[in-house]
Amino acid sequence: MRLSSWVKDTWKHITIEKVIFTKGQELHVPEINVDLTVGIISTTDKEEFSKLCFHYAPVGIIVDEIPDEYYEGRLLMTRNYLTKLLVRSPNSKVAEKYLNILERRDRAHWAKEQKETKVTTETGNTGTTNITFTVRE
Repeated sequence: MRLSSWVKDTWKHITIEKVIFTKGQELHVPEINVDLTVGIISTTDKEEFSKLCFHYAPVGIIVDEIPDEYYEGRLLMTRNYLTKLLVRSPNSKVAEKYLNILERRDRAHWAKEQKETKVTTETGNTGTTNITFTVRE
């Protein structure tokens, strides 16, 4: 079996919870689903995610490339899942943790504005150099 097939066949639920409550019933999710969800959050790109998947895969897996559209789709669904957890979280500390994950993982959508730093230099007649730093938030 190839790595890309194993990931598609194995990762059925995007979740960080081992038990999902749906329509009043408990659904017990295999731990590998939690591992892969956390893995896509903690890795920086598809290549790094593939390497992580390989460590969870059973012995004998043939390494191949995970398709871009599958990876990007899972990344989008994970971002949506984290957003849903953030919105539904009654505890501000938990919400803050999710927000920190979103800020790190998806800077384009969730990061705070970057601080701008401006540096100017002046050289006077005395040979002294003055450096001024201006930081805007």
